Amino acid sequence: MIGNLTTPLSIFYIGIVIYEMGFDKFKLDKDAILVFIGRFLVTPAFVWILNLFIPIPQLMRDVFIIMSAMPVMVNSEL
Repeated sequence: MIGNLTTPLSIFYIGIVIYEMGFDKFKLDKDAILVFIGRFLVTPAFVWILNLFIPIPQLMRDVFIIMSAMPVMVNSEL
C-alpha cells in the first residue's frame, strides 16, 4: 500500500515547493510556454489524429486523450 502513495505524495511535494517558493517567482519563459503548448495542445491533438486511423471505442479514445495531457508522473504509475 505504501508503494502506491509514491505518485500522489510527489505531486503534493511539488505543490508545497511551488507554494513556499512563491508563485510570483515562477516565471514563464519561451521554453516553458513551448513545453506547456506541446503537453496540453499538441500531444492530445496527436492522439486524436491517431484515433482517426486506429479505430477504438469512444471511451477508450477519451481516456487516452485525457491521459496524454496529464503530468508524466501520473501516467508512469502502474
